[in-house]
Amino acid sequence: MSEAPDARIGVVSPDRFPECLAVVRAAFATDVDEFNITRENTPNHPAFWELRRVEELAARGADLIALSAVSYTHLHAVRIRPG
Repeated sequence: MSEAPDARIGVVSPDRFPECLAVVRAAFATDVDEFNITRENTPNHPAFWELRRVEELAARGADLIALSAVSYTHLHAVRIRPG
């Protein structure tokens, strides 16, 4: 039996926001294609967020929460919750 990966959940620091955005975009890529979600018909969809959008949310008190693990992928899940 293998050991569980060293994982932790926590608030993401601003220097990791670009990494988180890459994970968010990848996570929503299938839905964007399957449901024909575009910047034009759903401009606020997280798949289309830019860095400034996350920075604005953080400035208003939102926390970017992530599950980080040492594995093939550093960031597995991301979500925004009110601060």
